[in-house]
Amino acid sequence: MLERCRTPQSVTIIIFKKNINNRDWPQLCKTVLPYVKPDLSQPTWKDDGPWGEGYQFPSTFYKNLANSYLHRFQHTGELHDIDHAISYYQTTVEFTPYGHSELPNRFNNVGNSYSYRFQHTRNPQDIESAISYHQSAVKSTPPRHADLPGWYSNLGTSYSYRFQCTGDLQDIDCAISHIQTAVESTPSGQDELPNRFRNLGNSYLDRFKCTSDVQDIDHAISYHQSAVDSTSFGHIDLPDWFNNLGNSYLCRFKHTGNLQDIDHTISHHKSAIRILEFNHALSHHQSAVESTSYGHVDLANLFSSLGNSYLFRFERTGLLQDIEGAIFNHQRAVQSTPSSHTELLRLFFNLGSSYFHRFKHTSDLQDIEHSIFHHQNAVKLTPSGHADLLKLFRNIGNSYTHRFKITGEHQDIDHAISHFKSAVECTPSGHTDLPDLFNKLGNLYLYRFKLTGDLQDIGHAISHYQTTVESTSSGHANLPNWSSDLGNSYLHRFECTGDPQDIDHAIFHLQTTVKSTPSSHSDLPNRFNNLGSSYAHRFQYTGDPQDIDHAISHLQTAVESTPSKLPKWLNNLGNTYLDRFQRTGNLQDIDHAIFYHQTAAGSTSSDPDDHPLQFNNLGNSYCTISFNSAVTRHGALQNAEMSRLSR
Repeated sequence: MLERCRTPQSVTIIIFKKNINNRDWPQLCKTVLPYVKPDLSQPTWKDDGPWGEGYQFPSTFYKNLANSYLHRFQHTGELHDIDHAISYYQTTVEFTPYGHSELPNRFNNVGNSYSYRFQHTRNPQDIESAISYHQSAVKSTPPRHADLPGWYSNLGTSYSYRFQCTGDLQDIDCAISHIQTAVESTPSGQDELPNRFRNLGNSYLDRFKCTSDVQDIDHAISYHQSAVDSTSFGHIDLPDWFNNLGNSYLCRFKHTGNLQDIDHTISHHKSAIRILEFNHALSHHQSAVESTSYGHVDLANLFSSLGNSYLFRFERTGLLQDIEGAIFNHQRAVQSTPSSHTELLRLFFNLGSSYFHRFKHTSDLQDIEHSIFHHQNAVKLTPSGHADLLKLFRNIGNSYTHRFKITGEHQDIDHAISHFKSAVECTPSGHTDLPDLFNKLGNLYLYRFKLTGDLQDIGHAISHYQTTVESTSSGHANLPNWSSDLGNSYLHRFECTGDPQDIDHAIFHLQTTVKSTPSSHSDLPNRFNNLGSSYAHRFQYTGDPQDIDHAISHLQTAVESTPSKLPKWLNNLGNTYLDRFQRTGNLQDIDHAIFYHQTAAGSTSSDPDDHPLQFNNLGNSYCTISFNSAVTRHGALQNAEMSRLSR
């Protein structure tokens, strides 16, 4: 029948008389809509049509025409279809007199179509229009009308979409208020009630993520549980309800660390998978294409959620069986997804991340190989300019960095640098992640400099550290760390080149680091040690007594503020006292040098590899005092002999 509907009159008859079933809409969109004249938005039909010349078409015609465009949009995602749907839905409103019983429904249709377009375009004007029309639907509906709960639900959902765009708490408050009204006015047992429970739970979950108010996450869990409890087993939506319930428990686990919550998360995600697999078994009579296209994607998402839950529990418990559960389920998610599906990118990313977490636990190089492989697969599927490229390149760079630390292979550090460069290139200027990316690049160049001694690498390290510091706002929590990295990189280059400007820069940035570090910070002793070492290096170059005094002062502070009295720091302090003794001859300095070198050599926490150096330094101190005593004694004997001869 549809193939013969080639004239505007026939199209009108079919749509107006509704001689079609919902399953015919895709075919109708494909075979009929191309033949509809563009002037159908005009209020009258000028031909001698089936109702006579000048017949005014009812709004129902435009509504059904809009429905057909909306159905095609839902199948194709083509924006021009939703544009047409909005236009024709608006026409139905324009031709419907105020007070007409169908007017609220038509306001709602326009609001829904704007909401669909917003989800596709994220254009704020669309969600503003959606809210406006949904408000009109509510206002034009009499109290206790059967449709009113649905209008409140749609209005609340639109506010929740705007909240996701703006982060304005007033929007999520309005969303919760309107969906709550919808739930309270929906009779028990009505088909729409579970979906409204779900929407209300999601809204509380969104607000919890913004406010961290535990009452909100408790409400989210409660309403998601109500959605599950009010849905019959085997219902097509039940896996989604279980998945949402699991996600709510997961959010509460992240906030409280209560292992019971993550156990509930895993249990509900497993239930979602079991029910979906049961539903697929019952739907074997459907065509293979339909069951595969729908089932595999939904099943993959549930496997992915379950894998993420195991991963979060592993991060809390450290149990190997949890990370193996994460890898297993993320593998199943990948395997059950068509190779051309857009979700495959995310699933490869999750699988690679799970292998990376197991590598950090086991140091098994096969895990880091798998991590790199799956993240690279994700990169291949990601279009240029996609927002996920940043985290993909960064994760691959991190994997190569960790492998380099184990293998020391030059290629690994080269690959790590290359991927972090790519991460920087795809990150927009002003992005909050840029300083950290520049700092990571600085670290990698410093690693390679220590491996190769190539001055270009330490130059690149300094350049990237400098960019990190300059692009970080004053008062940022990481600024002291990054200033410290910059100062230490100048110190490394000074040790190689002897350029006095480098040691001056090192001292300047390390002083800045110390001044900006809170007095209770655990890294403060280490930063005093680095600053003291820099002054000691400059003393070796300048011989300025103020530099060695500063060196001793800062190293002394580092040692005194460290309960463990690290042997390397004790050794550094002993060396600076020895340097000052050799310049001043003050016996107190050599006594201090011997004391700190003895303490370092006798420390039980000392690294055995450092023992030769520590004993060598202690020997130097004793040799120095012995030589000084011999010189002093020889000088005294000479003076005595001269005195005797003069008599």
